[in-house]
Amino acid sequence: MTPEQWQQLSEILGDALDYQGAERLAFLDSCKLEVEQRQFIDQLLAIHEQQPDFLSAPMLSLLAGIAGEAAPVSAPLRAGQRLGAYRVVCELGRGGMGVVFLAERADGQFQKQVCIKVLQTGWAAALPLLT
Repeated sequence: MTPEQWQQLSEILGDALDYQGAERLAFLDSCKLEVEQRQFIDQLLAIHEQQPDFLSAPMLSLLAGIAGEAAPVSAPLRAGQRLGAYRVVCELGRGGMGVVFLAERADGQFQKQVCIKVLQTGWAAALPLLT
């Protein structure tokens, strides 16, 4: 998803939250979204219905919820924990914006080390980074 696509979907999501029930469905139908975009919006709205405060949750917890994985909202990352194809090695540092971890590829496809930054300001700040 490009930053421009996310911006469009973010605006639609924000507007959709102003409606309930049939009015929300009619609004979303009027947006003429592609199937994948509509499914994404529907997933976020479903999570919002179950957890109205999810918009302030950390991004990793939101993604885990969409992927069907269990991840407590406030659970800190720790050595050995897996994030997709990567395993956390250690914390490298922390600051006002978040925490940076060293991780390594753990699926056997190839060897690679990466840094993963977990933003502490919530999920909305991290979404434009998903491209």
